Amino acid sequence: MPTESQKRILVLTYYWPPAGGPGVQRILKFIKYLHQYGWDVHVLTVRQGEYPAIDHSLERDIPQGVQVYKTPSFEPYRLYKWLFHRRKGGIDTFELSKAPRSFIQRLFYWIRMNLFIPDARIGWYPWAVWHGLRIIRAVRPDVILSTSPPHSVQLIAKRLAQQSNIPWVADFRDPWTDAFWEEKLTRLKPIQRLIKRWERGIVLRADHLTTISRGIMKKLDIPPQKGTVIPNGYDEDDFIHCKKHRQVQNPRFTIRYIGYLASSQVPTNLLKALRQLPQTMRGETVVEFYGRRDPSLYEMVGALQVEDCVQYFPYISHEEAVIKMCRADMLLLTIPRGHPEVLTGKLFEYLASNNFILCLCDPDAEVRGIIDRCQAGVCRSYEEPLDEILQRQYRRWKEGLRHTPDTGAIAQYSRRRLTEKLIDILKACSSRR
Repeated sequence: MPTESQKRILVLTYYWPPAGGPGVQRILKFIKYLHQYGWDVHVLTVRQGEYPAIDHSLERDIPQGVQVYKTPSFEPYRLYKWLFHRRKGGIDTFELSKAPRSFIQRLFYWIRMNLFIPDARIGWYPWAVWHGLRIIRAVRPDVILSTSPPHSVQLIAKRLAQQSNIPWVADFRDPWTDAFWEEKLTRLKPIQRLIKRWERGIVLRADHLTTISRGIMKKLDIPPQKGTVIPNGYDEDDFIHCKKHRQVQNPRFTIRYIGYLASSQVPTNLLKALRQLPQTMRGETVVEFYGRRDPSLYEMVGALQVEDCVQYFPYISHEEAVIKMCRADMLLLTIPRGHPEVLTGKLFEYLASNNFILCLCDPDAEVRGIIDRCQAGVCRSYEEPLDEILQRQYRRWKEGLRHTPDTGAIAQYSRRRLTEKLIDILKACSSRR
């Protein structure tokens, strides 16, 4: 039983193990270290969500003693999977970034964008509010923490905070009304105005807001005194064997990309650089893509005739992903074009691997400052040639040389340190009660 001095927190999250992918890792690691710092953590989540992937290895990070409450929900994506014969596998977070091709797809997307608002997880709202109020009456939390997307979670948290008068911290992993995966689809003007009003209501009502980047803070128009940037990070416990993995010599110069790849992230200039490699060098170079990717990647690889240098792999568990990062000779990071605010979670795990990072991004992308400060690699635009970088790193691989970043700079992004920053915010909010 928690002591009277122990702080209690109610966490609202849609993504929770066995959900895989980056959406679950931020909140899961926060909870891991909140528990270690003595917080009494209660988690409200969905019973059977529609997740982009399943990763049972993440369940090991759930601390014993954390109380998890799971409720029913209405999931329209199940109808989508049935209509398009997607009986197996999950729906990617960025599924909407793909241009709809058939009439039925266009109709479904229109319904999704204009009827299921603010997102397709709104079907969780009634169950989450009802159960959330019961949990609040039973455990009397000192503070509520909600994380999104899906941004329906923020509407649930707002309702709970209003009815209970409990301090509330809203965490945003991505933008809301300017999300890059919704660019190819449009909403009716009244719906756009409604969602923008909801978004503004969250900013005004929450006691404090956290985001992963300055760009998202700006997009949400959060006042400086009310918002804090807490970037994604890496868990030191996940990388304790990384040094051993880095000693493995790959038979080919191996460049790896791990995670979903949208059409706005296809590394055309890297593929062109592969085509320009001398034949001997080309035969010893491979780019591996792990996870789902937009079909335009296959089309570009075929058009440039570099199939011999590219390999595709399905989604792998987070545990396996860490090993692949550590054993790579170079890591590829791609930030969606036109969205400099994106600081994807894998950036920080790439940093923790200590491997050389090639990042493709816009000139004003926030990621550039982080990679430069950590001396972790190079950033280039999607238009710049990469031949010299590719050949230089290939030669270092042939000579058995390993990259050496600034590990002191990287250490500031450990999950433990970032959770300490969050705890300061939670304590400050709960003390106002």
